[in-house]
Amino acid sequence: MSTRRPRRFEILERREVWHGFFRAEALQIRHERFDGGSVECSRELWIQRRAIAVLPYDPRTDRVLLVEQFRTGAIDAPEGPWVLEAIAGMVDGEDGLEETARRESLEEAGLELDRIEKVAEFMSSPGCTTERVHVFLGLADLPEQGAVFGLADESEDILTHVMRFDQAMAGLDERRILGVTALVGLQALALRRQGYRREIGLAS
Repeated sequence: MSTRRPRRFEILERREVWHGFFRAEALQIRHERFDGGSVECSRELWIQRRAIAVLPYDPRTDRVLLVEQFRTGAIDAPEGPWVLEAIAGMVDGEDGLEETARRESLEEAGLELDRIEKVAEFMSSPGCTTERVHVFLGLADLPEQGAVFGLADESEDILTHVMRFDQAMAGLDERRILGVTALVGLQALALRRQGYRREIGLAS
């Protein structure tokens, strides 16, 4: 990737239009064009905290854990609003990323992670939100089957699914797993899986 100078932009107007669980701002922006000159545009921006995602993996059984829950953003999706994803959550206050990842794993799946590794970072939808997601793989002894978890005071209703790695990858290929946190986590695991299994003598 070649080095290039930063392009210039100017925020002409910025005003808050909503303040609830998230914040929303209306912006008037002027920015440079690739072909020279500038363009002025109106944009809306969701302000969100940093977030984490965790894909738990059991190298002994070669299984992963995904969570399923109702997602308002998928309410009009043809597949319906229950989405398979990695464990995820937003960072509170001064909490660290790893601390948040371990807390969310316990709250959403009842899991104490043996080991955790940051493997990716992405901007979830930079056209409209500030959200940046830090993705972890968490090594753990996974249960034989899923169960229901979540915090009642946050209206969480989360069903865990434990499946073989190859089943999860087939779910990606067949577009049955659409949550981006699951997609990024599984692709990252695909690059590291054999290494994790070699560490315990289960892969050449």
